[in-house]
Amino acid sequence: MHKLSAFLLTFLLCFAFTAPASAAWQPTVAVGILSAQTTASIAVRSGTAVLKTDAKAKPMKTSRPGMSVTITTAGSQLAADGKPARAATLLVMSADEREPLTLAVNGRLYRGAIRTDLHGYAMTVVNIARTEDYLQGVVPQEMPSAWPRAAVEAQAVAARTFALANRGRHSAEGYDLCATTHCQSYGGVAAEETGSNAAIAATYGDVLMYRGKLIDAVFHTDSGGWTDSSQAVWGTDIPYLQPAKE
Repeated sequence: MHKLSAFLLTFLLCFAFTAPASAAWQPTVAVGILSAQTTASIAVRSGTAVLKTDAKAKPMKTSRPGMSVTITTAGSQLAADGKPARAATLLVMSADEREPLTLAVNGRLYRGAIRTDLHGYAMTVVNIARTEDYLQGVVPQEMPSAWPRAAVEAQAVAARTFALANRGRHSAEGYDLCATTHCQSYGGVAAEETGSNAAIAATYGDVLMYRGKLIDAVFHTDSGGWTDSSQAVWGTDIPYLQPAKE
């Protein structure tokens, strides 16, 4: 994805909007982490999980740390541990929304819930995470956590803004964002770093807005010392995306 420089992002922080500092503020983002799968092993690493066909359905199974469920495709439906679920969607979520949940999907750790959706004869695996938890797996993938604190904090604000402004970008596939650079690189718990987690916490709820709306917080990997205007890159003039020298 095209990306802004840390210098310009730091400058833009003066336009940041700070949301109320409460967990209730945090919306969730649904991130597509696997596609075209026929099987997925989901193990509980922390918290108590329930298996449901949707958030409001009765639990089919309750799992505690060390327990797991294997979800497979079975024709036009999914199966859990070999038992047909009579559903095209299965959701592994926390038994108590106040209790954090950590799940391993095929051995890779993620915070929040995991949903499997059947598409044809294969399934997509989606991680549904609170925004701040999602950012912990994104920010160190997009900028080294050892970089200057101000730069990492700016990256956290940009990543948060981008995620919230682009929810639904992959609605046709059944989720909000992908886990690649098409949206933002997302590595789950394995990607988390102490420095970037501190930057995320320090900017909790901060987003970039222009005239009351979330901006398109694009950013880049390497600018060569300059950024260009949106007009030059995309042919559309966006007032807050103007050239800047690092």
